Amino acid sequence: MKNYEIMTITKKALGQEGSEVVSGLVKEAISKLDGEVLNVSPWGRRKFAYKMDNETEGYYEVIEFTLTASKIEALKTRLNLIDGLQRYLITNSAVNKKRQAVISRVEEEK
Repeated sequence: MKNYEIMTITKKALGQEGSEVVSGLVKEAISKLDGEVLNVSPWGRRKFAYKMDNETEGYYEVIEFTLTASKIEALKTRLNLIDGLQRYLITNSAVNKKRQAVISRVEEEK
């Protein structure tokens, strides 16, 4: 199993409670594929850098989880069926941590 992070954006029209429902559906989708949710970090309502589907704001959340690499496509299929989920991005958290370590070292050398 590999470690991943998913950043989700929930539609503003759903409100805070609706974004929590969507978050539950995302976590449920991960669990149904035999994954494990490690950490949930809600960021709250934020403005977008540009309009997405005529929306200017949404509710952000980052979920850290483990899942077998072969099941990522199945997870994406399930996520695409969730109403209210505006966008999502799944990244390999091990790669993110390595990248962050390199950036920190470069900044220290300055």
